[in-house]
Amino acid sequence: MVAVLYDNLAANNSFSENFNAAVIYADSTYDTWKQLNQTALSIYPLLMKNWCYDKLGNSIKANEEEIKSNTLLANLNNLQDKMILMTEMSDKYRSQERYALSVEYSLNALEASVILNDTLQQIENYTYLGSNYTQMSMSKKAIDYYKKAIDLYETSKIENDFISYTYYDIGFEYLEIQEYDKAKKYFEGGNAFFHLSNNKDLLNYGLFLKFKSEGAILTGQGNYKAAIVKLL
Repeated sequence: MVAVLYDNLAANNSFSENFNAAVIYADSTYDTWKQLNQTALSIYPLLMKNWCYDKLGNSIKANEEEIKSNTLLANLNNLQDKMILMTEMSDKYRSQERYALSVEYSLNALEASVILNDTLQQIENYTYLGSNYTQMSMSKKAIDYYKKAIDLYETSKIENDFISYTYYDIGFEYLEIQEYDKAKKYFEGGNAFFHLSNNKDLLNYGLFLKFKSEGAILTGQGNYKAAIVKLL
């Protein structure tokens, strides 16, 4: 389908930081979906254009695309489409360091995911909320949401490749409030996921996080010489 082709070209150019080209392709994606009366799908290229204009430093254009996408989102009737888009928008605002706005969208997406009984979306939004509160230096709130993501994962056993990072995220939050035993517990939980992977790059990254987390605990406890050995 032509819209998918345009969308891929927009994404590739955005990834390569060719933001002007990405805007052109995203515009074509939007026009195509609009002609096909696909309102939900037409919002995604608007998010892409907002992102690109933001990267280009064009705040006026970025704001225009944001208003368009929010207006279309507000008029969507399909709750599942709305939930997925709110999660996407939360992630976008988080990447733009607009954490309070990201929290707002994740909370709304979370409410929809509970109604729809969508476990994966619940885990994702709990994680986003934890990440936002980490960036806002609100460790206790961050821990609460990271715990909810992990608890839901452990009870549902739904596949989620990124949950291992959440174990590390909550571990580092416990370091912030100097609860080293709890930090160690969650770091070990994260390590366990990486050991199960057959991906060499993932295994190497897991090893890096293992030494980093162990070194961070030793540093927090004032054992600097041992920490240096771990981190070297």
